[in-house]
Amino acid sequence: MDAKKPMKFAQKTKGESIKDTWKVLIVDDEESVHTITNAVLNGITFDHKKLEFISAYSGTQARELMQENPDIALILLDVVMENDNAGLEFVDYVRNDLENKMVRIVLRTGQPGYAPEKEVIDQYDINDYKEKTELTAQKLYTTVITSLRNFKDLIDLQNQKIPVEKKQNSMMYEFSQTALEKLITTMKESCEGKCEGIEIVVCEFVKENKMILASTESYKGLDYEGFIAKYPDIQEAIEKALELKSSISIEKGMVSYYEDESGNENIVYVNSPKHLTQNDIQLIEMFSFNISSAIELYYK
Repeated sequence: MDAKKPMKFAQKTKGESIKDTWKVLIVDDEESVHTITNAVLNGITFDHKKLEFISAYSGTQARELMQENPDIALILLDVVMENDNAGLEFVDYVRNDLENKMVRIVLRTGQPGYAPEKEVIDQYDINDYKEKTELTAQKLYTTVITSLRNFKDLIDLQNQKIPVEKKQNSMMYEFSQTALEKLITTMKESCEGKCEGIEIVVCEFVKENKMILASTESYKGLDYEGFIAKYPDIQEAIEKALELKSSISIEKGMVSYYEDESGNENIVYVNSPKHLTQNDIQLIEMFSFNISSAIELYYK
């Protein structure tokens, strides 16, 4: 695909303002990808707002469009375009040069079996990735709506900053609990009922503060000190992940670890009645990353 191919913009009806739409940037050097994506998602609304599609066929075009449209909510991004790293270079530009931490980025790869390593996801602030072959109409719809909901949550959180610590924490807890419930729902959809009884607790370490941000029912009603006093075996697993600064596997689940650029540390402890699949682990790691990103943005 010619990198100089004209950029395409979604048609808007007369009188429709930018604020009435969610801007979705499609970055891919294959025309068919743009055509199919538009066809599948055309007419979809989220939170009473339509989707507005913007197309770029190279990383260079995508950079220009991001400068012109800083309110883009979601980027559906190909990995390999004018060069093998064009997609990742564009992500680096968005996150570090433009300092845009809000837009959600979903990598779409046409290379079967390709999966970015956790270090790549962390380094480049990628929110999700999918193989193009697995993105059926329903899965594409789910991916887009989930990403837009996450973007909206971040915008709402940023707009509701209140200089009162108690209200700040309350809002952060609500955001984290809602995100946790969405994670569990997504896992249950893919595990055919085998996830019943899964137990999760989300902990955040901000400077000297140790907090439980969200949890499943079995861990509710406890602050962090009360939690580790009641569950010393879980404390041991959490401390091991903190010491190693890495996610670890445990007998019945995992402890996900993520540290943001400000040095805040996020822990997601998962006790699962079933063996966690690679997909489960990826979902948990991305959940941990998204919670950490929200907290870092919130406390700036």
